[in-house]
Amino acid sequence: MKKFIYLAVISFLLLASDREVSAQAMQDFTITNYTGVTIIHLYISPSKSAEWGEDILGVDYFSTDTYIPIKFGPNADFCFYDIRVTDKDNNYMDFNEINLCQWSELELYFDQNTATGTVKYK
Repeated sequence: MKKFIYLAVISFLLLASDREVSAQAMQDFTITNYTGVTIIHLYISPSKSAEWGEDILGVDYFSTDTYIPIKFGPNADFCFYDIRVTDKDNNYMDFNEINLCQWSELELYFDQNTATGTVKYK
């Protein structure tokens, strides 16, 4: 009986840890810069937030034709996020209501002719 209880507890802990890991990784994604400009600031916030928070690039920058992985902490509990990117001249593009629980790869584009930014999801 003790062996059965021990196995049940171990199974429960393994299942719980698997759920926590997948919940943590649910919003993780890779973002690729195909805008043609170097991105100086990158902000990601829940879509319901009124503020952008900190620049996740810090002192780094995000060159065109490169990608970076974005990792969320274990307490991330939103799926829909907004992304703002800013260049050296303080021009910015916003990408809103992105379901990061559904998409794990984002590609950012900028059309010089129409001055619009788009995102492709994978």
